[in-house]
Amino acid sequence: INRDQIPKNLLWTGFVGIPIAIAFLQSLFTDSFKRWFPRNLLYCITLIVGIVVNAVISSTRGALENNMLPFVPLLIYLSVELFHLSKSPKLGGFRGHDPPQTKQEFSKILTPISLSAAIAFTLSLCLAVYSTEVKFIDRMITAPGHRAIADLDQFMAANPNRTIGMGYGAVSYQLSTYRTQLVFRSNPYLLDSASLMEMQASGLNNTPESTLNALRTCQTEIWLIPKGKLPFQVYSYYPPLQKLFSDQFRKTFADHYEKQSSTEFYDAWVCKTIRN
Repeated sequence: INRDQIPKNLLWTGFVGIPIAIAFLQSLFTDSFKRWFPRNLLYCITLIVGIVVNAVISSTRGALENNMLPFVPLLIYLSVELFHLSKSPKLGGFRGHDPPQTKQEFSKILTPISLSAAIAFTLSLCLAVYSTEVKFIDRMITAPGHRAIADLDQFMAANPNRTIGMGYGAVSYQLSTYRTQLVFRSNPYLLDSASLMEMQASGLNNTPESTLNALRTCQTEIWLIPKGKLPFQVYSYYPPLQKLFSDQFRKTFADHYEKQSSTEFYDAWVCKTIRN
């Protein structure tokens, strides 16, 4: 368990739950809330316990706040319920009597505060989404797509009797994501970045001796590396953002492979024991 991740999970869930807090304060003094709360107390307790337990078990090495996403629909349901209660026209007093003056004044003060909090939450959410989605959309627009696939098809056609694998360069994983084009032509699939990241984040050796032996024996005769990039210099997405491949892996690769040619998008690193 990564103890530092537990408060991050709870903080993320708390941020998503801000609308619930706003709706709760808005509906707190209504008659509807007083009838609703006893009937839904078990639901609220179960939800809170579930969030806390999941925040703990979702704090293993490599895990992030996205493991709290299953609770979002439940939180949305609760906020909708409470906002519906806040529409009650009458504030609750004691045994049907008018509510104390302090409650009425509190309600008048709370309304603009709640509105401001709702606006701030919405703007924060939009900014957070914008900062990530703009990058995603830009990658989708600028991705070479069919050109990269055609480049791979052309290279495979020129090397029909060779085993070809997709490697990784530096900084970006974009060109390496087209590896399925090679795999669907019965080429080996030795390295998967997502699996390697998970193994590394879990404290496991993501390049075991069997992987190094596969390089030494040239089970993959040709590795395609994004053009102009040093081989296997990418970083993991998981903290502490270290290099995904070990120095030993890169040294083994350099000892047994050399760059021989290039295509439009890739450099071909060929096993040194192969002679054309």
